[in-house]
Amino acid sequence: MTCYDEFPISTMVYNWVTAGGVMILGAVVAAQFGMGALVGYVLLMLVAVLGVAATVCARCGYYGSHCGLGMGKIVPLLFKQGRTDLYLRTPMQFVYVILFLVGLIWPIVGGVVLLVGGLARGEWRNWRLP
Repeated sequence: MTCYDEFPISTMVYNWVTAGGVMILGAVVAAQFGMGALVGYVLLMLVAVLGVAATVCARCGYYGSHCGLGMGKIVPLLFKQGRTDLYLRTPMQFVYVILFLVGLIWPIVGGVVLLVGGLARGEWRNWRLP
C-alpha cells in the first residue's frame, strides 16, 4: 500500500468522478420515485457531505493538503481545524458517515426496488432486444 503526504491529482479526479457518478445515479433513481424522493436524496447528500466535511475532514491529518478526495484543501475554507485525536471518535462523525454511505448505497437499493416492481407489474413482457 502506498502512503502519500499529498495524494496525486489523478487519484482525486478518479475518486470525484466515481463518487459523483454514484451520486448522479442516485438522483436519477430517486427521480423515478417522484420529485419528493429526488429532493429528499439531494438534501440527504448535502447534509451528509457537509456533515462529513465539518466533523470528519476537519479533524483529519490531511487538513490543508490534498487528500484522496481533495477535501483537505476545501475544508479549511469552510471549517476550522478540529482536534485530530478525535478523528472518527465521536458519535456525530459516525452518523454523518453512515448517512453518506446510505446515499451511496441508494442507487443499488432503489434500482432493485424499481426492477422488482416492474417485474411484479408484468412489464418484462414488453421488453424487446434491439
